[in-house]
Amino acid sequence: MALMKKIEFSDLEFEDLLRCEPEAGRLFFNNRRALIFDAATMGILRQHLFNTTGWDLSMGILSRFGYEHGYNDAKMLGKMFNWKTDTDWLASGPFIHTLEGLVHVTPQKIEFDRKTGHFHMHGIWRNSYEAETHLKLFGRSARGPVCWTLTGYASGYASCFFGKNLLAIETECVGKGDARCYFEIRPVDKWGGEALSYLNALKAVDVAGQLREAENRFYDIALISSDWIWEVNADGLYTYCSLGVTRILGYTPEELVKKKHFYDLFHPEERERMKTMQLGIFAKKEAFNLAVSRNRHKNGEPVILETKGVPILDNDGKLLGYRGSATDITGRKRAEDALCEAEEKYRMQFEGALDAIFVADPETGLLIDLNLAATKLVGREKSELIGRHQQILHPFPIPGEKLSDDTFNRHVNGEQGLILESKVITKTGEIKDVAIMGTMLKIKGRQVLQGIFRDVTVQKKLEAGLQRSEKLSAIGQLAAGVAHEINNPLGIILGFAQSVVKRIKESDSLFLPLKSIEREAVRCKDLVQSLLVFSRSSQNEKLEELDLNAAMEGSLTLILSQTKTRNVELVRELCSGLPRINANRSHIQQVLINLANNAIDAMPEGGTLIISTSLSARQPGHVEIRVRDTGTGIPKEIQKKIFDPFFTTKEVGKGTGLGLSLVYEIVSKHGGTVELESEEGKGTEFTVFLPVSAASPATGDSL
Repeated sequence: MALMKKIEFSDLEFEDLLRCEPEAGRLFFNNRRALIFDAATMGILRQHLFNTTGWDLSMGILSRFGYEHGYNDAKMLGKMFNWKTDTDWLASGPFIHTLEGLVHVTPQKIEFDRKTGHFHMHGIWRNSYEAETHLKLFGRSARGPVCWTLTGYASGYASCFFGKNLLAIETECVGKGDARCYFEIRPVDKWGGEALSYLNALKAVDVAGQLREAENRFYDIALISSDWIWEVNADGLYTYCSLGVTRILGYTPEELVKKKHFYDLFHPEERERMKTMQLGIFAKKEAFNLAVSRNRHKNGEPVILETKGVPILDNDGKLLGYRGSATDITGRKRAEDALCEAEEKYRMQFEGALDAIFVADPETGLLIDLNLAATKLVGREKSELIGRHQQILHPFPIPGEKLSDDTFNRHVNGEQGLILESKVITKTGEIKDVAIMGTMLKIKGRQVLQGIFRDVTVQKKLEAGLQRSEKLSAIGQLAAGVAHEINNPLGIILGFAQSVVKRIKESDSLFLPLKSIEREAVRCKDLVQSLLVFSRSSQNEKLEELDLNAAMEGSLTLILSQTKTRNVELVRELCSGLPRINANRSHIQQVLINLANNAIDAMPEGGTLIISTSLSARQPGHVEIRVRDTGTGIPKEIQKKIFDPFFTTKEVGKGTGLGLSLVYEIVSKHGGTVELESEEGKGTEFTVFLPVSAASPATGDSL
């Protein structure tokens, strides 16, 4: 069989790729059946997608549509033609796009290496049908670029060609007011936070399934909820009622739906006033929340409801009705009324107390009252807590901690005046340490439990900090004292040895012993210097706003010189555009050097040392420094000890045990944390998290 002629991408001709079968009503382009739609028709589809699903889902649908198109094009073009070079195969995709009239593509840079996994391509899109269509239908985009089928196509084509997940991002777009459309393609892991929206868009979403799930979830919640879920039309006539109405007001849903208006259930004494107020809200199409009303049960008993609702509008903003929920707060209101009788006796003391005071029903655990200090302690208003179970105050279960109910029950069961330690959680999620003293009180014949909560968070932190400071201070003082005591005689020994070595010949019988003394004295000198550095690590030094990558550059140069002599390959993966940090430059360099030295020592036979920086996804508001080696790894049983001062696994004379302790102290004083992942025989990775400077934008440096 004759070999297929090798071609370049520019050899492709539109006429050769187009095949018409008018008698069959079919048209083929690039060996696949094609359909001819004008750009306006595609614009109508885009408009309906936006109106039906919104920006995010529309971006996802169009991006995935483009991705599949590009992936299949690359796959087919790779099989159909015998390309002169891989570059011709890659460039044929943009060329086909140009022939199809979707956009004119001008690649400006194409770099790839299949062995190393390197890929970088960027260029210009001119006359993008997507950008033009979006401008006509929606005007300039305020949310970002809009050429989603094009970025999807480029991602799919490049990924199929390269055999690795690549991502195309539009960095400039005519659709958002830029002078041109500019794209760039890289491996997914080489992008930063700007890739998130594109990655989310390429994830498959089952919209119909989500709608079914949402509907089923709604009816399940309505069925099991103790609240009453309701819907009314624009006139206030009930169109839906959950079974909760039977539990609350005694009516079945069938007795209300399409038969009664919402205001028919108000207590007669308040009906007209509440009707006028609610219809006024309807007229303004406003949502309402925690509206309290007095209603009448089917048996005639009064029921107090707390109601919330939102308007239902059509696409033109016309009011179709309201939907919402109603909660029976009759019991809560009675609890509040009962408390009022006792309130006068100790209200001033209660409200004026500096400690937080919570009052709860000892049988149900429901909160009845709390003072001003209590609202400040947990960051919640009274209305958010009264009638709720006291468990809402506590963050349990926490591993290793007892449930808060244990504290509550011990006070209820008669351990009066006992002060127990516990924790509370604020509305924002902050955990605070508290000391609780519980007392049973009787107010108008009713037993209640009063808990006095004292915030001891600061005290606990100070105690813990003091203990650690005392420990480190003692170690530091010892280190400094030992270092200074040794330094002077050590200097004399080293000086004497070096002086004598210079004066005698190598053949002298004393030469080798003296060289040994000199070598060991130098090692002792290095150890003394490490002790002095450790003893000064707690001293305050000036912080400044730094570009992390730039601050690390000097250290990387030193590390590179060490790796060259140790058969270790240094790989730098520094993410550009990182936010700045507030830090001490020399301390950050010291952290990097200490971690790198440990990594190099862990690879006695050589290996790879990877140092990278990035914006942290695990700890938002932080940047990461990762130091990863392919060395021996650290056994699990000693991983908890590696940050302890003077702990080392190295041979005698090859380590002080202070390097990682210094790393931990420096990072902690910068408000950061250090994490370790290691597996014996495979290597170790240290991750340093440092908080970004709130006042600083991202840098533009690329290293």
